[in-house]
Amino acid sequence: PNISVSCLPELTVTIDLSPCSPIPRNTDVIESKYAKIKTLINYRKNQVASGDVLPSKGTYTYGDHQAPSKVSDEFFCNVYYTLMYKRVAEMAEILGKTDEAASYLAEYEKARVAFNNKYYLAGENDYSSKNQSGLVYALAFEFAEPENREALAAKLHEYVAASGYHFTTSFMSTEYILSVLCDYGYE
Repeated sequence: PNISVSCLPELTVTIDLSPCSPIPRNTDVIESKYAKIKTLINYRKNQVASGDVLPSKGTYTYGDHQAPSKVSDEFFCNVYYTLMYKRVAEMAEILGKTDEAASYLAEYEKARVAFNNKYYLAGENDYSSKNQSGLVYALAFEFAEPENREALAAKLHEYVAASGYHFTTSFMSTEYILSVLCDYGYE
């Protein structure tokens, strides 16, 4: 979807965050958003406590709204914080800013690892949210370690079956659930 990201009125940026859709290759559009997104990243970095990788202070979010079973606001915030680095790395690469792309990709990997360390429940093949949305985010945005993805998809299918094949996902994760399930053989 097109998402308007705003922490401050002067930093409102609309970008496509869909993992299934590549970032548009129109470099003029990307260039016009790139500086604002870098400013947003610096703003968001100030929400990370000393010694941490993920934001934990001064964060606010609209959250995982419109879901019968929601992920926590902190979980939701950290999903999009982590994804932000992946997307800006892709933008930098398209713009030929290879050093910046590499730097943002390294930040993405640190955030992805921290996300998994904080939320992944290895013994349960689940994330701490213990719901459809949490698994959809981890699989659709490729946060989950590759060796865990099949088991996580099976757990997602289990949650869907347990709800009578109804989705209990949020507004933000519903668009990804079908492709995630199909990608792992649940048709």
